[in-house]
Amino acid sequence: MKKAVIKEATLGQRIKQLRRAKDWSQEQLGGKIDIHIQTIARYEKDAMIPTATVLKKLAEAFGVSIDYLVFGDTDSAGIRVQNKDLFKRFQQLDRMKPDEIKSLIDMMDVYIQNKTAKEALVA
Repeated sequence: MKKAVIKEATLGQRIKQLRRAKDWSQEQLGGKIDIHIQTIARYEKDAMIPTATVLKKLAEAFGVSIDYLVFGDTDSAGIRVQNKDLFKRFQQLDRMKPDEIKSLIDMMDVYIQNKTAKEALVA
């Protein structure tokens, strides 16, 4: 899959770039989000703005945030936490002190390193 990053682009340009990065036709994208091909073309030409519901479907189909689609916010472009419990915990991190966050990250790193090492031994 091609990497898609457009910083100074319109919503339509980002939709088109993301669609092409997935090697999807407009018809394929339309089928995935239940939108007519002509409507997809209008979005990509910035002749029509998707509704909030369609933006959500587009973001889910592309695996990016709505912020990225609309604003080109690359800070959250590739971040998706599908596990709701995990997502809630990540939200709670914003209320923690920097040293507490660092300690938690260190613990996570140790866990990930151990898991990776164990998997390498099994393989």
